[in-house]
This record gives sequence, structure tokens and C-alpha cells, in this order.
Amino acid sequence: MLVLVSNVALGQTADQLLVKAKSEAKAEGKNILLIFHASWCGWCKKFEKGLDSSLVF
Repeated sequence: MLVLVSNVALGQTADQLLVKAKSEAKAEGKNILLIFHASWCGWCKKFEKGLDSSLVF
């Protein structure tokens, strides 16, 4: 997530970011998780709390 935020701040378009993520994920045998989030969304907050769990990683 921090990678996405920092790359957007550097002026990369969503397409450029996705192409880079796909190539890195393919090289490392990983999947891509794209997160849409809103600070006011209760489900988003529950999801974010779940990502912080040690059970996820």
C-alpha cells in the first residue's frame, strides 16, 4: 500500500503503476491486491484492521 501511495505522489498514472505491479508480481510469483478505500467507510476500516492481523501474513 505504501508503494502505491508513494508512486502516485511521484506522478505515475494508474496504468503505469499497474504495468509495473503486474511485472513484479509475475517475476516473484505473487498476486496483486488493489484496494479502494474511503476514510468514512466502516467496511474499509474493518478490512484495514484485518490486514494488520498477524494471521494475514
